[in-house]
Amino acid sequence: MLKLNLFKQVSRAMGAQVDDYRSQSLLVKVEQVASAKVAAMRQELEALDSQVKNFTKSFHVICKLEGEPSWDDTIRLVNDHLKKITCCRFIRQDLQLWKVDYLESSDGLYNVFLNYRSCIFQRFTIYAGKDSNVVISNKFNDIKIMKKFSDRDASTAFAFVLNAETCQKYVGPRILAQETQVTSSLLCNLVDVFDEVLLAWILLPGLAQTRFHSPSAGHLDLQFGFVDLNSGWKVNLTLDMTCLNWGVYPSDIVPYKLWANKGTARKSMAQSISGTSGLQ
Repeated sequence: MLKLNLFKQVSRAMGAQVDDYRSQSLLVKVEQVASAKVAAMRQELEALDSQVKNFTKSFHVICKLEGEPSWDDTIRLVNDHLKKITCCRFIRQDLQLWKVDYLESSDGLYNVFLNYRSCIFQRFTIYAGKDSNVVISNKFNDIKIMKKFSDRDASTAFAFVLNAETCQKYVGPRILAQETQVTSSLLCNLVDVFDEVLLAWILLPGLAQTRFHSPSAGHLDLQFGFVDLNSGWKVNLTLDMTCLNWGVYPSDIVPYKLWANKGTARKSMAQSISGTSGLQ
């Protein structure tokens, strides 16, 4: 019995020592892991602090700031700068008339398809290599144009201003940017003219007809037809819209042709009419 009790006491003592050893080992491991994490976090904070200092220095150089602005001043300037960038991006998005529909490439041949408000589809075929070049083709969506601009002759204006169904070959690294800028400018002017024609239907009494007409190659007319139901007079006037093809908005043009009749009476004038304003 005495030996058995002694054995139990020895076993308990050894078990307690083992538990103490395990606890101490676990505590050491926890401390090592925590120390490693703290060291890693300290290194990360030092790296971030260095990045912030470099960014602040670069920002001060870019903005040409004198002296050493405080952290609060720098944060305020950065926020103002980001607001300006955001505003510029929104303005650019509003002004940009096109978006990329999709891209494809195969064996040094790249195709970029641009969509101009679903009215014009522009394809850039880029041949990469020693003799690189770009082929540009335009295609119109006549159904969308008729539906959007509600004018039976709208396609005539689009075809004249934007060179319908053309395919041209160019050489140069900047042609894509140049062509999208030209097409956007031409389309923007044309859309503005359509908007003013729509406004004319609202504001001008007696307006009965508007139509685009291309009497010859290189010439585009916009014709207005007025009817006075009380007097019976019918008046047609014609504006020269050829300048739209040059990227010039027709803000100061005057009618170059006037035709009027009442029953059997008819009058016409081929000269520009002074005192009659163009599109405003």
